[in-house]
Amino acid sequence: RFGYLCVEGMQFGAPDEHVDPDTGEVTTSARPVLPSHFKCPQSGLCLQVESPAVWVYPEGLDDDLTHMSEA
Repeated sequence: RFGYLCVEGMQFGAPDEHVDPDTGEVTTSARPVLPSHFKCPQSGLCLQVESPAVWVYPEGLDDDLTHMSEA
C-alpha cells in the first residue's frame, strides 16, 4: 500500500557506470531512494514530504542515535 520503506543514504539497485568517450574515465552514479510520504506521529496519517532530498528528524533524536552508535 505505501511502497518502499526507505532510510537516509539508501540506493536503488547497482550503481550505473558511465564511460567518458574522450578520456575513457569510468564513473559510477547511484540512484538514491527518496521518500515521497511519511507517517505523521501525532495523527498517524500518511502525509506528503515537502522536500524529499532533505531528511527531517524530531528534536533530540540526534542525541539518541549518537548514543546508540557509540555502544
